[in-house]
Amino acid sequence: MKKYIVEFANLSVSEEWFADDCDAQNWVESILDHQGYDLDEIVASDWQAEPSSSMEDDEAQYEQMLFWGCEADAENDPGASALCSLSRKV
Repeated sequence: MKKYIVEFANLSVSEEWFADDCDAQNWVESILDHQGYDLDEIVASDWQAEPSSSMEDDEAQYEQMLFWGCEADAENDPGASALCSLSRKV
């Protein structure tokens, strides 16, 4: 099991444990679906180095995956319009 941190645009933060990245991504998408977003429209970025980690260990390296509600929101957006981010320790 690996620890993941999900940060939503409304600033709520959730720490969760999942077997792998796929389980973590599926969980985030299920939350977005529950919030009314269309799963066919949700866009997720590739894993990328997290610019500043919200996780507790400053020495560790983290990556994040961003989620947007649609392709238009994701286009050329570094994350300001993202619905949430999923972070993991590398």
